[in-house]
Amino acid sequence: MKHNAVVLVFSLAFWIIMGHNAPLRAGGYEIVDIVDLSKISNGPLSCPLKWSPDGSKLAGLREGSFVVVDTMGNDKTICELTMPARRWEWLSDYEILVFQETSNRDSIYIKMTRYDIKEGTHEDIQERLLRKPFPFGLVDGYFEGPHLSIQGNAYYFLYQDGIKVPVLPESKYNKKRHYEDNYLYRVHADGLFLIRFDLKDSLYAFSKSYVDTISSYKMAYRFNRSQITRLSDSAVITIDTLPFFLEMKEGTVGCGALYQAINPSLPEALFELSCDSGMYVVSQNFFLLDLSNMKSIKVSDLIDRKQCDHALYDPFGKNIAVRSGNDLFLIKRKKSPVSSE
Repeated sequence: MKHNAVVLVFSLAFWIIMGHNAPLRAGGYEIVDIVDLSKISNGPLSCPLKWSPDGSKLAGLREGSFVVVDTMGNDKTICELTMPARRWEWLSDYEILVFQETSNRDSIYIKMTRYDIKEGTHEDIQERLLRKPFPFGLVDGYFEGPHLSIQGNAYYFLYQDGIKVPVLPESKYNKKRHYEDNYLYRVHADGLFLIRFDLKDSLYAFSKSYVDTISSYKMAYRFNRSQITRLSDSAVITIDTLPFFLEMKEGTVGCGALYQAINPSLPEALFELSCDSGMYVVSQNFFLLDLSNMKSIKVSDLIDRKQCDHALYDPFGKNIAVRSGNDLFLIKRKKSPVSSE
């Protein structure tokens, strides 16, 4: 630690000066302060960033190495990667699951590795060398991921007998997770379904018997492309029709919502809005959208920047990590005494 974090506290006057009428609150939260983590860490992290399940750490890449940064800006290099990392997810508060891939003219080599950041060890749990050209369809033995189940558990797909089978890796620090307790979404001709990981059962996403069991806003809504669907009554919010979207879209050939997320604790969405001229991206930024009143906040305004490259909720939806250029910010929030629920 070279010096203390620079803490930026923004008052209502900031929004007035900037000419915005957006509320200080979104989804029932109000901003407490904004910490510039890049002032105290040892350099920028590349996107995407990933929160640990307990919300205490962020994982990212820096110059070919995996790095973990805590919410005070302390960072620790976990390992130097010998192969490019394509995807990763936290398996537990102390383990990261990483999919790595390298290729040449004749073959492709892939592996799934579990990194233990507590003990500083790693283990390859899947690896495969595939010769080109690949046969048509799903190649047995191939695997891809990791992803997160609807319940928030890390898994990957293993290709077997022409189907993609979900696999839940074991963790040294968490209790064993059961396949019958984890689901993923599948769109079928008859509608949206939740498929159980053992592939033996499914649930209709809009059925009352399922909706009545939901305790998280993240599961109560589905954010797909530019539409947010509320499962309880099938009501749809179309981002394309909201005023801030139409304003950004003017003069472009099209816009789309990316990196979509629903706050698990309160009715709020976070997403990137990107617009294209037909030749290049002309505008992109992240927005917070209060789902109860459709009021929005541009995330870059909160950190006094023109735009931000990445933004993501912590696992509880309270705090938001934001990357802008080489800088990393933590937006700290608390529940507003006047909730929008």
